[in-house]
Amino acid sequence: MRTRTNRALAAVGTSVLLTAVAACGGGDDGDASADSGLTTLVYAQPTPESMAFYAYVVADELGFFEEEGLAVELAPSSEDVPTSTLVVSGNADIGIAGGAEVLFAAATGREIAAVYDVLTASAEGLVVPGDSDVQSVADLDGATIGMASDEERPLVGTALEAEGLSLDDVELVVVGTSGPTLANELQSGNLDAFAGSLLDFSAMQAAGIETRNITPDALDESPTQVMVVSREKLESDREAIEGFLRAYAKATHLGLEDPDRVEEILRERVPDEWQDEAFGEALFSAGLDLWHPVGDQYGELRPDAWSSLQDQLIAFGELDEPVDIDGIIDDSLLEAANDWDRDSVGN
Repeated sequence: MRTRTNRALAAVGTSVLLTAVAACGGGDDGDASADSGLTTLVYAQPTPESMAFYAYVVADELGFFEEEGLAVELAPSSEDVPTSTLVVSGNADIGIAGGAEVLFAAATGREIAAVYDVLTASAEGLVVPGDSDVQSVADLDGATIGMASDEERPLVGTALEAEGLSLDDVELVVVGTSGPTLANELQSGNLDAFAGSLLDFSAMQAAGIETRNITPDALDESPTQVMVVSREKLESDREAIEGFLRAYAKATHLGLEDPDRVEEILRERVPDEWQDEAFGEALFSAGLDLWHPVGDQYGELRPDAWSSLQDQLIAFGELDEPVDIDGIIDDSLLEAANDWDRDSVGN
């Protein structure tokens, strides 16, 4: 199962994906490119180039990958071909997958490792109008909650249970993802809250309504986007994977320290996402908030957050039994990924 965030972000079909993968030709086990002398890595993410995953764009544009001796080729993932499948099959060397997807892959016996947490907050959640009297999920008893799709039901149920409520205490309504429609439903009082993704929240902001996040902390810290590699690739090309993560971490840091420069790069590289200026600004601003490191290290993996996610999936019948979390997460690359001078990035 893919998370709804990944489905919402995936803008390419299977045919485009397979064409891209064929063009990339796989990672060739880290063999150096004949033309450049660089080691080729194929990287998969849920979208084509996008501000939603700005670090790849920035690292490519500013030569961070090349500084690590890498030529990184993008093979966008799609709903029909999960990143975990691309990675385990060898059609991608490294990629971004949802935490739930990783757990499902591990449950089927796939040898996959989560090596770097890309986002430190969930891209999905519950919001209310900025001026709402609702201060927390505990205040939603008897409320009407809109959902982007029925796939938000487990999210809403888990959030309610965290505050001593259940789905029986609220009315759920699927209202779609149209920003103007969502804004109108919340402003008119037809909805007390809305469950969806960052894209939905940005669309509402672009439509003129300010929202406030009331997602319980336990859900907001769920590992929604993580870098994954196959165990085989980790053993055979560890140095290249470390270099990729180091470049990615540098680009992430630059976005947080110099957002104006990164916005300029994104406007040039992904102009389609700025055709609606209000939406582009909202998505870029809100998206940056998800990238701040939890502690001193970029990519820090949090076992407690993984265990919490697993408990949620089991409680709602999406995962039959627990998997070995310690056998999935591997933080052995994080020291190398963070081995760079913070003050010199982008200079």
